[in-house]
Amino acid sequence: MKPLCCNGQRKVIAAFLLSAVVTGARSDAVPWPMPFNASRSFGPDGPWHGMTLDFGWPLQQVDFYPSTTSKTLLISRTACESQDANCPLPLPKMYDPTRGVPLVNGTSTDIYSPDGWDSSRARALNLTGSGVDKFTRLVLIEEGKPWRYAENVTFTLSQSYAANYPDGTKTTLDVGLLALGDRGDSILPPLVNGVMTSIHDPISSLFNDSNIPSRSWGLHVGSVAQNVTPSLYFGGFDQSRVIGKVVSSDDATFVLKDIAINITHRDGQAHTSDGLLKRNQGGTGNGDDIMVTPDPGVPYLYLPQETCDSIAAKLPIQYNPSLGLYIWDSSSASQSFFESLTRSTASLAFTFGSPGDSTVSVNVPFSLLNLTLDGTFGSAQANYFPCRPYDALDGAFVLGRAFLQAAFLGQVWDKHTTFLAQAPGPKLPVESVKSLQPSDEELLGQANPVSWESTWEDVLSPTADFDGTQLLVSSASSSSSSSSPSSTSSRSSLSAGAKAGIAIGAVLGVILIGLLAWAFVRRRRQANAKMAKPAELSESADTPPVWAHANDMRDKNGKLLEMPGAEPPELPTWANLAEAPTGKEEMIERSKWR
Repeated sequence: MKPLCCNGQRKVIAAFLLSAVVTGARSDAVPWPMPFNASRSFGPDGPWHGMTLDFGWPLQQVDFYPSTTSKTLLISRTACESQDANCPLPLPKMYDPTRGVPLVNGTSTDIYSPDGWDSSRARALNLTGSGVDKFTRLVLIEEGKPWRYAENVTFTLSQSYAANYPDGTKTTLDVGLLALGDRGDSILPPLVNGVMTSIHDPISSLFNDSNIPSRSWGLHVGSVAQNVTPSLYFGGFDQSRVIGKVVSSDDATFVLKDIAINITHRDGQAHTSDGLLKRNQGGTGNGDDIMVTPDPGVPYLYLPQETCDSIAAKLPIQYNPSLGLYIWDSSSASQSFFESLTRSTASLAFTFGSPGDSTVSVNVPFSLLNLTLDGTFGSAQANYFPCRPYDALDGAFVLGRAFLQAAFLGQVWDKHTTFLAQAPGPKLPVESVKSLQPSDEELLGQANPVSWESTWEDVLSPTADFDGTQLLVSSASSSSSSSSPSSTSSRSSLSAGAKAGIAIGAVLGVILIGLLAWAFVRRRRQANAKMAKPAELSESADTPPVWAHANDMRDKNGKLLEMPGAEPPELPTWANLAEAPTGKEEMIERSKWR
């Protein structure tokens, strides 16, 4: 690695900016690729793609997830030493505040709770602990290119932020969050030495120094388990990561109109179970619509409890109240269903509202929603489905990394516009990097877009052995007994789908019993009538008597005849039906009408 002070013959002045003048981009500025760490995966609940970037001087390598937060979060190397929270091992690369030269003469006086850093992300992650603001430089290094510097980057240094789970388990945040959210220049309160300074997020700093075309970015987080490589560009995006229509927003939130399960059976018949979006009292929206914010900085699908429940009623998953997550059931009883979902292009489809009453869908294959808990949480390793019941007290639910494995997300800050679209699978089209300009209000995807299913054809089967029609009945009834947030609370009750399934099953059962009983009685009558027929009543073998019903008989002229020497045989009734003979001969007779 090259030293910070030199790059060939070029000297780098080691002074740090105290103010910024927005100069705009050079005409030759191009998008800057942000490097992901290809040598390892991240997270106790992924695996996830992450980034390892160089901060400070001397350079320190620090691990990050990209995030739409507006202030970068670094993790202090002492975080795991100062509390009782679980820390994943081996420890990732964390920031050492005791190394190097302090920048802009120190730090602010405030000690922040997680809400002081970012209240929305802190709430989604259920964070506790403390942090403090600091300033440093971010150094961007790409082989064969001059280094780029983002000066005076403000960040919150986590001293003890930890995520809390329902059973009281805590896990220390061990990977930082690189701010992609629109912050711009801002002024902090006086520092400890009384100096005020202009500060920057990384994107603004790079743009102000004419290193990228605009304050913008384009992201696809990809998947470690399914070998979908990630992509992040500052000042532009990779057009090959955008499939089909793009939906945009002027406030970074989107209208989610529905969630559906799509599955294609091996006979080629496509099946959909839609209407899975259910809304609780939190959030805002019209009718059953809800507002959602995509953010790669948090891991799960933070949705209304009723929505998680309605999806769970269709899938082989069990709610784990200790973790607040759903565990996949891959036991022998559910194995066929589980494999049909996770080895085919069966998907969870998210439908978003778009101008002009049109919609845009993002399909997330279930293979991407089969994630792994690595045991850090105090339980055995398990595969889980990442729906987290959530109350959006701040107005919007959150679609985290699990969703963005299959979605493209981008922003142009000067127009306050955020873009969302379907992203490809592991069979990626040829990369096509495009610049974004400060005036851009539209983002165009592939000129001749491929289908998202075709980008999975080398990994997932296009069809499933599981018949999707069973999503409407059998899977709902088989899952209705599973635990859920509502079934484990004091207001325990069956879901509406489970009640409907039980009612339908009961009605069908009564009808089936009635039909079987009618057929049984009919057979018994015919058998008894044949046994009661006297041989002499027949005038000839060719002219048998005409039977009106099992208890009487008539000759060929219609005259009623009585059976000599015996009363008509007693027919089985509903009361004695269960006592009917079950010998070999009777079993043979029954097999004829089953």
